[in-house]
Amino acid sequence: MRIRLLLSATLLTLFSAFACAQDDSARYAMYWVQFTNKYQSPYSVERPEEFLSAAAIERRQRAGIPITQEDLPVNPEYVKRVQALDPNLRVRNRSRWLNGITVYSDKPGIREEIQALPCVLLCERTAILKRPEPDSIAYEYMPFPPKFGHIYPDAGYGRADTQLRLNNAQWLHRMGYRGEGIRMAVLDGGFQNADSIRHLRHLRESGRIKAVRNFAQPYADPFRDGRHGTYVLSCIASYLPGELVGSAPEADIYLAQTEDNRFEAMVEEDNWIAGMEWADSLGCDMVSASLSYFIFDDSTTSHTYAQTDGRSARVSKVAAIAASKGILLCTSAGNQGAGKWKFVGFPSDGLHVFTVGAVAPNGRSAPFSSKGPTADGRVKPDGCAVGWGTWVGAPWGKTIQSSGTSFSTPLMAGMIACLRQAFPDATVDELIDALHRSGSNYTTPDSSYGYGIPDMLKTYNILKNKDEDTSVIHVFLPSHTATDSIFTFYVQVKSRSFLCIEGSMENTTNPLFRMRILRPIKKCKPGLYRVEMKTPVLASEEDWKLMNLRFYTQAAKKTKGEKYPHYDPQSACAAYVIGIEKVPPLFRQEATAPVCDKQITLNFSKLSPPTRDRLP
Repeated sequence: MRIRLLLSATLLTLFSAFACAQDDSARYAMYWVQFTNKYQSPYSVERPEEFLSAAAIERRQRAGIPITQEDLPVNPEYVKRVQALDPNLRVRNRSRWLNGITVYSDKPGIREEIQALPCVLLCERTAILKRPEPDSIAYEYMPFPPKFGHIYPDAGYGRADTQLRLNNAQWLHRMGYRGEGIRMAVLDGGFQNADSIRHLRHLRESGRIKAVRNFAQPYADPFRDGRHGTYVLSCIASYLPGELVGSAPEADIYLAQTEDNRFEAMVEEDNWIAGMEWADSLGCDMVSASLSYFIFDDSTTSHTYAQTDGRSARVSKVAAIAASKGILLCTSAGNQGAGKWKFVGFPSDGLHVFTVGAVAPNGRSAPFSSKGPTADGRVKPDGCAVGWGTWVGAPWGKTIQSSGTSFSTPLMAGMIACLRQAFPDATVDELIDALHRSGSNYTTPDSSYGYGIPDMLKTYNILKNKDEDTSVIHVFLPSHTATDSIFTFYVQVKSRSFLCIEGSMENTTNPLFRMRILRPIKKCKPGLYRVEMKTPVLASEEDWKLMNLRFYTQAAKKTKGEKYPHYDPQSACAAYVIGIEKVPPLFRQEATAPVCDKQITLNFSKLSPPTRDRLP
């Protein structure tokens, strides 16, 4: 018995010595400090202009989102109590939503002192540094003076052509939606030479880089650290006609370096949280974050698959809060699909966020793309874009290929920014639901593709008609490419009526040319109808075409002496913009045709002849 006690005492002594050694080696460290409450705060929800920008307040008002206690900054008195424990302690970041701060200290035993404060709920070490953290002046970005405004909509995409066409993003651009007026924050690990490379020249010279912050190392210039963020930004904002064009080249961009390239540690999640709340305070509509966390250098702080429930990790909690404030987050699924982890990381498991997987330009799932489902059984990823062999702009000025969900994410974020421009009043959940429904895998989601490859034109149509009378008619678009000059779609009629169509075909090479169509096409009983349209001959040199169609139903009655019932705008229950273009067979998306009651065939050559007049 005595031997056991001696052995235990010896082990305890060794453990204590080891712990002391650990504390000594961790002298320079970062800590997360979470406070108990926001009592006696000098801030008030009645005065949001003290902590939110006018744009942030306007975004909440537009969406009917109230400003609550959650939005109030941390109590500055509590922060002072923490600072009083160590004159060298420095506050790095703050979180309104989680009511906490990130601090740096080199004082031994500081964690225990902070934890003992009555106003502190939790204090944990989030990073160990090898050397003291410098305390120099924070980096400040000076925007370029604007030289010009809009870009030319007809510019060729160059090498970006296939990676944009896979999701049919080109139709949003053709309709004039290129991200203009949308505020997008990009959270990443540094944007090396983004202030000088040719791919982003228009972004700088049009004054669209609005603000830049470094939340990882506030004193460092984000434009001198890390090439990853430059690759990511180029997917959104490049504008080199004929070489590389991004998915939202007219968006306003806010850059935040949240990744600390010195280590893999939990503090990076807290930096990410600070970056997200910064984006919220500036009124950003969207955030693109090609960052995923799960394993850290300190294995005791690493996450587990059981935590992928959207509620466990701090970063995932904040992602969900951001969605509730009207911010749509596009986040990368991760690149662990072929590794031991396999699953999406954090905040990719988040609730009400859009998690992006990677596919090749032909639609094949990338083997490295992290998989779902989450621990609580939700489908992930939410959608996919090209992330396997993506063309990006490099910090040294070349256009190169790179792979990872890091690049499918900004591509998708830019496309969704175009949708937000088209539908500024759509909620985060409405946008995500429409993207799900337009996915190539919507009816059979799986762990690799999730809901599949979202079709931006279908998404546009779904959002366009969400407020229409869908109890009467609904249009499905399994195909909107001209295949052998036949265009196929499906119409669901839910009441006995005349099914009518009106529309026009635009020739963008000659913008004054338009083919008009206005006529009923069929007296239908309730049911699903397959409609095939034979298109006019399209000249090979005229690459871009756009057809505007409106389907509607009219009561099966007509005025005396008239062949067809009059068009009544109030009874028109669906309006769609449908594109027709020539695409290589490799990139056509096939769809399983639903079982239909009847087939209707239209021949455009038999409809009203072309007319020359100015487009509306």
